[in-house]
Order: sequence, then C-alpha cells, then structure tokens
Amino acid sequence: MRFDILTIFPTAFSYLNKGIIDKAQKKGKLDINIWDIREFSKDKHKKVDDKPYGGGVGMILKVQPIHDCLVSIGVFPKRDEKTAIVLMQPGGEIWTQQKATEFRNKFNRIVIICGHYQGVDGRVSEYLVDYEISIGEYVLSGGELPAMVLVDSISRLVDGVLGNKLSISGEPYLNNIVKSAPIYTTPRNFLLANGLVCSVPEVLLSGHHKNIENWKRSNTQNSNNTSVQNLDKTD
Repeated sequence: MRFDILTIFPTAFSYLNKGIIDKAQKKGKLDINIWDIREFSKDKHKKVDDKPYGGGVGMILKVQPIHDCLVSIGVFPKRDEKTAIVLMQPGGEIWTQQKATEFRNKFNRIVIICGHYQGVDGRVSEYLVDYEISIGEYVLSGGELPAMVLVDSISRLVDGVLGNKLSISGEPYLNNIVKSAPIYTTPRNFLLANGLVCSVPEVLLSGHHKNIENWKRSNTQNSNNTSVQNLDKTD
C-alpha cells in the first residue's frame, strides 16, 4: 500500500517512523511519501496561501502548488482506478472503520492532501480530489493529524502489517461494536492512592476458557449499549 501525503509541514509526520507503521515500511508492506507543497509553489518566496476572493477572514491554501504536486507525482490529470485522492477538511465525510476497510480493499495508492489556514481553494475539491474526509465534527489547525489517522487505520488492515491476524479479527470496531470488554494485566491487585484495592475479575484468572469468553461477551456492548450475549439470544 502506498500513501502520498501533501502538506506544508512535512516534519509533522515523525509518528509514521515509529512502531508498527515504521516496521511495516521496513518490511516493504507500506510505502509512505511526504511531499512539501511549498516546493511546488511558483511564488519566488514559496508562498502557498493568499487572501480569499470576495472578502473574509484568514488565508486560503492555493490551488496551484497542490495541482502541480499532484501532476509531479503522476496522479493528475490521469490516474488508475486503484488510486484515490483525498482532501482532509471539516465538513467532509466522517471517517469510520467501515470506510478504512473500503479504502483498503479498493485502493493500493492513496494520496492525502492536508488542508490548512482558513481552508483550501474550492477548485481543489471541485476538480482534483475524489473524496473529502473528516475525522470528526470538530475543527483542527490542519489536516496533518487527520492524515495520520487515515494512514494508521488503513495500514493496520494491510496483510503483514500486524504480526498476528487475530489482532485485527479481535478488534471490536470490525463488528460494529463501540465498547469492548475491559482488559487487564499484572498486577492482579493494585492499591490506589485513596486506599482502595482494585482487582482483576476472578473469572479471567480461572483458566476456564468458556467462562472467560462468556464474560467477555457479556461485557462487550454495541452502539445501542446492548451486550453481544443478549443480541445472540434475540436472533
């Protein structure tokens, strides 16, 4: 899976050089490229923003540097059906696990444009991109953090990125579940600063696999706060 990220802050992506994502790149499972939009500006000062026509507050990210970058990396004016260009900005389609799975199955190259300033010239949305995506109903300073959310959520679904396929199949969101059962590790008993001892549920220490599985199911809830165990009984 290849990712191309267009940004005015290329140094913001150090997270992608750590942990699972870094290991996957070294194994050749992922190919992540960061492109500095400023390098494609035709302004002698490498300026990439300007005031909005018609008035308004803030500065707008210009279409020219973005367009020229897309041309340079070979995804405009033509691209194959396995390539998608995404603009991260408020008001876009909300990103979900289902959408991450769709992108993983449909594309092998994803180009992500990070919006910034007051917004992006409307011609980028109208003529250059395939999708406008938001990671939530709130506003951030730029599209860099949302871009990393997309890369991480899609990359986890790429074969060979996670060491154990059960790590994916066991994730609750893949089954439209929003709250998984609590998980615990050592120590068995922990003394809080207020004097309260909090302990691991005994069933998890029992070694009785069926009882443990039943406990996990009864403590896992879907979006309606209904336990998975109860859902099974109504089928």
